[in-house]
Amino acid sequence: MGIDFQEEILMDILSRLLVLPLLRFKCVSKFWKRLISDAYLNMKHQRHHKNDLNSQKILVTVHMVTFFSSFSLSTVQLVEDVQNFDCPTNCIPDHYSNIYGSCNGLVLVDIYNRYDKQLLLWNPSTRDQPYFLIQILYQGVLLSDWDMIQLAMTIRSLN
Repeated sequence: MGIDFQEEILMDILSRLLVLPLLRFKCVSKFWKRLISDAYLNMKHQRHHKNDLNSQKILVTVHMVTFFSSFSLSTVQLVEDVQNFDCPTNCIPDHYSNIYGSCNGLVLVDIYNRYDKQLLLWNPSTRDQPYFLIQILYQGVLLSDWDMIQLAMTIRSLN
C-alpha cells in the first residue's frame, strides 16, 4: 500500500511539528488520526528532530522533589525556557526518584522510598500516564543500581 503525493506532503508538514501540537491534530478527522498514528510518520518525525538542538532536552530530577525539570540543549534558548513536569505518579513527598536513561523520547524512571520501588517508562513530551514496568516491595528483594542500569540498557537495546 503506497502513500499518495498529497498524503506525503501532509506527512512532511506534520513531521516538522513538535509532539504536543502534532497530537492535537489527531482530533481533526479519522484520516488525520490514522496519519498521525502511522509508524512512517513517527519515523519521519524522529529523523527530522533528532539533530535539532531546539527539540533536544535534558531531563533533571532532584531527590525528594516531586517534579522534573527539562532544559533545552540549544544555546539559543534562554534559561527561562525551563519546563517543569509533575512527577508522573503523583509522588508523595517522601519518595525519591532517579532517571536511568532514555530512548526515542521514553524515559526510564525509578520512584522509591524505603518500603517500595516503582520502575516505569514515561514520555514527558506527551505527559501521558507512565507504563509501570515493575513494582517491588522491599521484603528481602532489593535491586541494586547496577541491576537498574542493566535493565535500562536492555530496554534501550530493544529499540
